[in-house]
Amino acid sequence: MSVNAQETLKSVTDSGNVTNNYLIISGQNKMPLSGSGLELLYKSDTGGVVRAYDRTLNRPLPLFLNNLGGVVTTGGRTLINNPVDDGIHALLVNGNAEIQNGSMIDLNTSTTYALRVLQAGMRLGLGADSNFAYIQSFANKPVQINNQGNNTIINANNGNVGIGTLNPQSKLAVAGTITAQRVKVTATEWPDYVFSTDYNLPSLQYVETFIKKNGHLPNIPTEQEVKKEGVDIGAINKQLLQKVEELTLYIIDMQKQINTLKEKNSALVGK
Repeated sequence: MSVNAQETLKSVTDSGNVTNNYLIISGQNKMPLSGSGLELLYKSDTGGVVRAYDRTLNRPLPLFLNNLGGVVTTGGRTLINNPVDDGIHALLVNGNAEIQNGSMIDLNTSTTYALRVLQAGMRLGLGADSNFAYIQSFANKPVQINNQGNNTIINANNGNVGIGTLNPQSKLAVAGTITAQRVKVTATEWPDYVFSTDYNLPSLQYVETFIKKNGHLPNIPTEQEVKKEGVDIGAINKQLLQKVEELTLYIIDMQKQINTLKEKNSALVGK
């Protein structure tokens, strides 16, 4: 078989048959009808072809490139499974891809987003810089995370989550308004102890003196403390309920005093 007039290939029975000249395969003539092996050909419409094929059974065979180790280098774009060549990207895959056995893909880039998913005009970008990792949706569309109805775990260890802030100081920090239909705060203690017979209810005189001196109710944070530290919703609700229950006891006691005065007044009027 003549190979571009460089030299003639004949049956080779000894690995010592070598050449220092290069080979040019310029066609696909005399395609075999049977047998299997490695095929090298050139098709004018698509370019060079290297494949392993079984002509007897008319089926492709596995083709290994450097399967003993080492590096496989390509100097141009690589197209897998007949994608449309866009003339831009180095690797184009028409079909699914899977990474097995705990492997990973490292993406090193000088741009913000190292990985972008494009579909129906939507773009999802994944990237990182020296300060943050990014998951970004473009085209003014939301990012949807886990719509399957199962649990979503975010930062399960010691880190914090920030919404609208780059420096969260608690497990969840929100710089803005939170809208919710229900907020449930757990508590280990509740001020029912106010109604216990051994509860030391402060006198109204003590409360009045405290207010005149401090400008707020006992055991309630001051305005300055709230501005500096914020308010613990669970704690403040417990403190407010304690004051409501104390106020209830004051009202009950005052009603008893009023009833006593009424009885005395009725007795005086009857005389």
